Amino acid sequence: MITYVPYIRMPEGTIERNDFVSFCWPARLGFGWHEEALFGWPESKVYWEHEEGYSVGLAPIGESPTSL
Repeated sequence: MITYVPYIRMPEGTIERNDFVSFCWPARLGFGWHEEALFGWPESKVYWEHEEGYSVGLAPIGESPTSL
């Protein structure tokens, strides 16, 4: 299982990390998630539900899986 922390991207592009929640996901995220590199955050990448605009994202903690 991979542990994830949720992120939110606002319509104007600002990103917020939820420091109070993390969870394990028992399976790969599957198709339809949009990978983006993170800079200046504890995680190195996030997978967004939507490619642009407001979106919820999931970032793997302590891992950099290549095929989610």
